[in-house]
Amino acid sequence: MPNKKPLRANREKRHKRVVRTTLINGIIILVIIASLFIASMSLPVWQIKDAKFFGLKNLSEADARTAAQIPYGDNILLARLGAIKSRLEKLPLVRSAYIHRGFPNTIKINIAERKPFAVIMTKEGKSIVVDKDGVILGASLPKISDIPVVSGIDAKYLEKGKL
Repeated sequence: MPNKKPLRANREKRHKRVVRTTLINGIIILVIIASLFIASMSLPVWQIKDAKFFGLKNLSEADARTAAQIPYGDNILLARLGAIKSRLEKLPLVRSAYIHRGFPNTIKINIAERKPFAVIMTKEGKSIVVDKDGVILGASLPKISDIPVVSGIDAKYLEKGKL
């Protein structure tokens, strides 16, 4: 009977060598893929070059752009859309904002504005535009007409941004 120990030892050595080679090849492939991914992320095609605004009626695009603070030149895949949304929704005229990426290099912003509901004339002679929830939209808006005017309210009852 031939001795099976040397055959088994050779098989185990061969198996270990195959496993080690497979692991090393796998790691090399992962490093190459990661390097290619990192290199592709820095390509100019992914840099934010434009922002398109939709739904603007009373809010000017310039005011929306200023508030949004779009990070032009940054990678579109890494742009913090939630931060842009949050900054826009701090504006009294903005009820909500929906931000999404328009590949390869455009941020698209859909804004739902608050609708003027009434003009309040204070005892002090100031005019203030409010929406149906009592949110103060501003002293005047260029595109409003046919909304009721309420007069005689004391300005001390008005909070900043809310009636």
